[in-house]
Amino acid sequence: MKPGFTRRQLDALACDLDTAMVRQRKQAGGITAHGERRVARLSYVEGWVVIHLLNTVFGPDGWGHELEREHIYHWTGKDKRGNDRRECESVCMVRLVIPGKPDTVEVGGGNGFGSTCTQDALKEASTDGLKRCAKNLGWSMGLALYDRAKKHIKDGALKRFMAAATGPATSDYEIGGANDG
Repeated sequence: MKPGFTRRQLDALACDLDTAMVRQRKQAGGITAHGERRVARLSYVEGWVVIHLLNTVFGPDGWGHELEREHIYHWTGKDKRGNDRRECESVCMVRLVIPGKPDTVEVGGGNGFGSTCTQDALKEASTDGLKRCAKNLGWSMGLALYDRAKKHIKDGALKRFMAAATGPATSDYEIGGANDG
């Protein structure tokens, strides 16, 4: 057993990731040898889901995260109409702190556009870093997304996670609009 983790916490962290929690988006994937743009489908878990899972396993006061360092890069870009717009990118180091357990530090990145670009980029980078830290805890916290075979992403896994984390469910639980019950 990992030091400082209860059996219930370990059981919840070892659960699979529920398909209802996984989202997908298109992302530019570079240029092919023939000069064509690649578009990749990226699977991810939203930040609020990871925060909810951490709260469920460790309690709202049983974990925290800190921004270690951040770098923000600003420049003037063009919008779709060719007008100038402010753009920025943020890269930061985030530390996940769970008292009595080793801290985890990961790097996150984010982008922002327009008048709120700095705030938006920093929030995105911080959330990205937190999600990357949480994935080190187990399949249910996002590690399953890193397995190309997706063997640990399954329908109904949320119900098993909730039972492991909190005991038998007393009612159906809904996340992301999909009913797991």
